[in-house]
Amino acid sequence: MVWTKFLRWLFLTATGALGAVLLLVAAVDPYGNLGTGWHRDRVMLDVNQRFMYPQITRSHEFDAAIIGTSTSRLMPPAPFDAAFGARFAALAMNSATAWEQYRIADLFLEENPGARGLVIGLDVVWCDRDAQAGDTTKRGFPDWLYDDSRLDDFQYLLNMKAIEISGRYFGYLVGRETPRYGADGYGVFTPPEGEYDLERARGHIWGAGPRTIVAADPPVLPDAAERAGWQFPALAWIEELFGRLPADAARVLAFVPVHVAKQPRPASRDAAVEAECKARVADIARRTGAVLVDYRFASPLTGTDENFWDPLHVRLPIAERLARDIAAMATGGPAAADARILYRPN
Repeated sequence: MVWTKFLRWLFLTATGALGAVLLLVAAVDPYGNLGTGWHRDRVMLDVNQRFMYPQITRSHEFDAAIIGTSTSRLMPPAPFDAAFGARFAALAMNSATAWEQYRIADLFLEENPGARGLVIGLDVVWCDRDAQAGDTTKRGFPDWLYDDSRLDDFQYLLNMKAIEISGRYFGYLVGRETPRYGADGYGVFTPPEGEYDLERARGHIWGAGPRTIVAADPPVLPDAAERAGWQFPALAWIEELFGRLPADAARVLAFVPVHVAKQPRPASRDAAVEAECKARVADIARRTGAVLVDYRFASPLTGTDENFWDPLHVRLPIAERLARDIAAMATGGPAAADARILYRPN
């Protein structure tokens, strides 16, 4: 009899606790996808942008977007807003595959069919010859946040991430948590500029190897037939996205800069593959009326260690300059220093 009473109370307690957690998560609506939250402000409280960005696309407060990986995340939207008279959301995601970038852009265009612009920061993932639909990283990709149904979203109310973010929201309300990035998706993820250490940065850039770039010898020179056989599956997704934009919308492609130490070795096969990929992207720009600019080559920008935190990430002043210069080139300005305009409509 005592055990029966104990089990009854245990069941009621567990059920009550589960119900309380369920109500908490539903009340917070941490992903902004259920329509049950009492708060209207979007507070980005998780570092994994894949879980946070869908609510930005569904807010309908933005009519243009920037996508890319972390190599594009430090470019602020403001210069693009001013150049195109639009309001850009910053939707670049850390370590995003080309497919993950396509998914967030696809959702943005689905939710905002009259979008006024799309800027794509290009890096090596778009030239991946093995890219395929469904490619994701180990960070996890919540497909259920990217579909049209809310019904299947309720089953994720009690996963640990939803509970964690809901708890962070209450921490935010009492001043114990700060947003990871702004309501437009933009955030500075690098350390403060005052903490920059050049020697430490050089250690990240060059590692233990020599701090020089040596061309391949003998050079690799694939012929036209071999190059024609190379496939770049992800590039078709760019053309599809641009094809869905209104005719007068801004279409901007930018190969963003990485340090020369991270670029393909000159005269190597990898360099030939990248050159072919750039040529294919230029063809897409011509067909879709997009502007294509290129910073991904050896230049004073990419060859200067002081411009980078590590081989992939420029410092904040450089990123801010990039945003201004890309916006200017996309609206008819001359080629910026250390940049090439590979295609621009007349």
